[in-house]
This record gives sequence, structure tokens and C-alpha cells, in this order.
Amino acid sequence: MSIKIKFKDERLNLENDKKRLAKEVVDGHEKLEQAHSRFFALKTEVDSSPLQVLRTELGQKQLEISDLNSKIKQANMQVEDYKFKFD
Repeated sequence: MSIKIKFKDERLNLENDKKRLAKEVVDGHEKLEQAHSRFFALKTEVDSSPLQVLRTELGQKQLEISDLNSKIKQANMQVEDYKFKFD
């Protein structure tokens, strides 16, 4: 009888451990989802902040300036070529 009782106790302990671990997994998934939603909320907040908008606009303006500078250099080179050819 003691062997049956021992196996029954062991089976109950294993079932309880399985239930506890399953609950821990569910809790972990819930915490992960909460962290995920908080992360995206904070990311959205940072991306839409006035400072970030200004940074983005500044970056665009810097790209425009560098593009215009390269166009000016090309135009100056063309003017010099024209002067060299026709002078």
C-alpha cells in the first residue's frame, strides 16, 4: 500500500507542479504583453514629441542644403568650363 500511496503523492505533486508552471507561463506572457504595449506607447510618444519633430525637420533641411551645395558646385564647374572654352 505504501508504494501506491507514494506514486499517488508523486503524481499529485507532478500535476501541481505542472499547474504552477502553466500559471507562471501565462503570467509571463501577460507581463510580456504589458511590457510590449508600454514600449510601443513610449515609442509613439517619443516619435511624436515636438523635439523629435524638430529633429526630423532639421535632418530634412540639412539634406536639402547638402543637395543644393552639390548643385552649386556643379553649376560653378559648368561656368568655369564655359569660360575656359570660350575665352
